[in-house]
Amino acid sequence: MHPSPYYRFAGRPVTLIAVAIAVVAGGLFTADAAKLLAEALYWSDYQSAIKVITLYGPMYLLMLGTFSYLTTRYGMFARTNEYAHRSGADQIDFLYGTSTAPELLIMVPSYKEEVEVVGKTLISAGLVEYPKKRVVLLLDDPPVPTSVDDDRRLRSTRNLINQLNTLFGARAEKFGAEQRAYLERREGSDFDHAHEREHLGRLHGEMADWLEERGQKFLQENSGRALDRSDQFFLDSILLAPAKALRQRAAEMAELAPTLHATDTEYRRLATMFNTEFASFERKRYMNMSHAPNKAMNLNSYFSLLGRRFKEVQRPDGLYLDEADVEDATLVVRNADYIINLDADTLLLSEYAMRLVDIIERPGNERLAIVQTPYSAFPDAASQLERIAGATTDVQYLTHQGMTHFNATAWVGANALIRRRALDDIATECEERDFRFKVFIQDKTLIEDTAASIDLIQRNWRLYNYPARLAFSATPPDFGSLLIQRRRWANGGLLIFPNLIQYTLQRPLSMSQLAETLVRSNYLLGAAFTSVSMLILLVCSFNDNLFSIWVPLAALPYQLVYCIDLKIAGYRRRDLLRVYALNMMLIPIYLGGTMQSLRQAFTGRKAPFARTPKVAGRTATPLLYLFALYGLLAWCLFVFIGDLTSGRTFHMSFTLINTAAYLYGITRYVGLKASVLDFYADVKSFNLLPGTHMKRISAPRSGESEKVFETVVSRADRSHAQ
Repeated sequence: MHPSPYYRFAGRPVTLIAVAIAVVAGGLFTADAAKLLAEALYWSDYQSAIKVITLYGPMYLLMLGTFSYLTTRYGMFARTNEYAHRSGADQIDFLYGTSTAPELLIMVPSYKEEVEVVGKTLISAGLVEYPKKRVVLLLDDPPVPTSVDDDRRLRSTRNLINQLNTLFGARAEKFGAEQRAYLERREGSDFDHAHEREHLGRLHGEMADWLEERGQKFLQENSGRALDRSDQFFLDSILLAPAKALRQRAAEMAELAPTLHATDTEYRRLATMFNTEFASFERKRYMNMSHAPNKAMNLNSYFSLLGRRFKEVQRPDGLYLDEADVEDATLVVRNADYIINLDADTLLLSEYAMRLVDIIERPGNERLAIVQTPYSAFPDAASQLERIAGATTDVQYLTHQGMTHFNATAWVGANALIRRRALDDIATECEERDFRFKVFIQDKTLIEDTAASIDLIQRNWRLYNYPARLAFSATPPDFGSLLIQRRRWANGGLLIFPNLIQYTLQRPLSMSQLAETLVRSNYLLGAAFTSVSMLILLVCSFNDNLFSIWVPLAALPYQLVYCIDLKIAGYRRRDLLRVYALNMMLIPIYLGGTMQSLRQAFTGRKAPFARTPKVAGRTATPLLYLFALYGLLAWCLFVFIGDLTSGRTFHMSFTLINTAAYLYGITRYVGLKASVLDFYADVKSFNLLPGTHMKRISAPRSGESEKVFETVVSRADRSHAQ
């Protein structure tokens, strides 16, 4: 947590002041609302009574969200001294001081990702410091491509694994040989601690040289274009930052304790730093594996293989994967104590596993199922939309930290360290195409990670958010992509909520339980409640005599602390207005996700899984959402003119703010030109409904389809390794 006095003052003191203002304002406007409702009922003015209920009902839902936000904010600052975190040296000794570190598997689910994106993610995973790790790419592309581009991408991605094994294997062999040579010298009579410290310093320098050379090669391979935010982060934080740390460590070798334990630890660390085994698995190649089109079943398929042996068997209807004895096995899947799930566009800092395993392995944390650091947005986004959408992600990171204080942590699926035993505890079975499959993460909703959180806590497992930004992910670059992502996030909370209620009722009533339930309920229902409430307030138009003067005061606490949190997260305070505009633009999108949840609740049919597009070019905004956004703008403008001519000053201020928000959002986040192009494309294709499709509107950058692994690994290295 941030140590500055400003941060401390902006924490609990400001939160408590905001809570006090919200409570007082809420009480005052409740008194006004009760008076208005009582008067209407007294005079049998039922129309006015309905208007009062319609006006103030949404405000109470919004106030519920405000109190939930303030609660998690208080929890975030209350966690400042929750753990006395071990120093880097202690963590290194914990993992490398013995040969008994738990087995770690990093799983990267991927579906039609650009090879450059997958390559950077796999390299970041390979450079995560941990003595026993392997990285598996769960390639979910159709095994028989239907287009030239899909075929080229699939072949390049498959080849990527071999290239990475060659690249990392050469370095692992070099430093493994150094460790073996050291062990031989250690048994000799002329063993010299001073010589070993000096040699370790040189080896650390060599490793730093190699990473810096990779950085230079990366720049050379991308010299024909400007680096985007993920490229720059990959260069600075994945390659050059560890190189800098290694140089510092090289300088510290002269002060290394002259003991065999300290020297053993350093050699073991160097020998395992590049000792990463890369592999890939394609479940859709096999008839007896799940083919369900979602990330959950992709992960489940590989989870079910852990610790088992298989052989491929060709049958008339296709290829099968059958369990086999040791001598017949063609695929051996080692077990793992811990698993990191990692989205294909998320990058991990090198200390990710070391820090999180340190927490989950501590005494008393035996029932800790998941440790995670919710991802942050890549800094320095190119567009206004990316920057502001990233701001909402980075502020949400702070909210997640507060959720842990109230034992209300929710699994955020982009990255997490998972205890294998906890997955076994929540496993069930399902049937698909007359096959039975083991399911660890349910795919009944589009927010399968949140559903798994409830499954885990129902079985007395805990989840934990680590208070450090160690994972970074891409923000959707255009409104069409953002629409698909945020609509998916809003779909499922209503379906999971009954499970939360069941969990709550099974526990004894207490203040801690009430706080946990409030926080979890807002996490599940907040998008639906906020979108419905704001839509009602936008659509309905009331006279000023129905408004309480205390309503703006009730809205002030949330805006105040959110403005401060934007500053804490590294953004400008004035970005609050841009965030408000984005949230207004998301109202029909959240409503779309909510409607999909309701449809599934009544029909039992799951909404199709829509992955966030990661393609060159721009994803089109579906026509229905364009109509909704422009319709809301037109309505706000119409109501504003009516307020202006009728002299409704109070309501006019509200409609003026929202008119400006939609005007700004449409011009800066969607774009007038893009709106015209999307409208024309949808009408031309008669695609009037907002399905899970996406269309690439603009052409990819020149030469982008031909560039594959060269953007992350140099050809020279591959030639040398071969």
